Amino acid sequence: MVSELYAGVFRSGSDGHALWAGVDWENFKSKWEELSKQNLRLIDFETYTEGNKRLYAGVFRSGSDGHALWAGVDWENFKSKWHELSGQNLRLTKLEVYPSSCSSECLNQVVMPTSSYNYGITRTAMHCPGLPNTCGNPGPTEVVYYRWPVILDGQERYVRLSALYFKEAPSPCHFQIRMS
Repeated sequence: MVSELYAGVFRSGSDGHALWAGVDWENFKSKWEELSKQNLRLIDFETYTEGNKRLYAGVFRSGSDGHALWAGVDWENFKSKWHELSGQNLRLTKLEVYPSSCSSECLNQVVMPTSSYNYGITRTAMHCPGLPNTCGNPGPTEVVYYRWPVILDGQERYVRLSALYFKEAPSPCHFQIRMS
């Protein structure tokens, strides 16, 4: 069995600091949230495999500035979060690229070629701008448009992440595709 070796660069300092290593993603994310509340900021991040498990490690130092952590996503998703956080004056300071367990066919599938997703269908009680059966009786030529979950910024296209992530699991009772 192959074991991991470690190397570190150290410098003087009397500020708060922490090292959290060799844990799965949920454990790492929980520690990141805990240390963030203690004004410790992630300054270095690594991921590696040991056996068949993906593990995470991070170095933290004192800080009270804005910060974010976004990991385990494909390029379209990462680029979109980078664009969103850039607009909030957060700057990328560390990038880690590692293999996915997904095949390439399941990654980067949201941002399609321009105008390949937006389409109109005849409006019905079930297909209307609001929840099904809440829009009254449509006229015979009314159309409702389904739009791709993309933000356009000049010539650049980014995934509208709010369309991909839910605070609660969607259920057939309250899940809807946003229409306009």
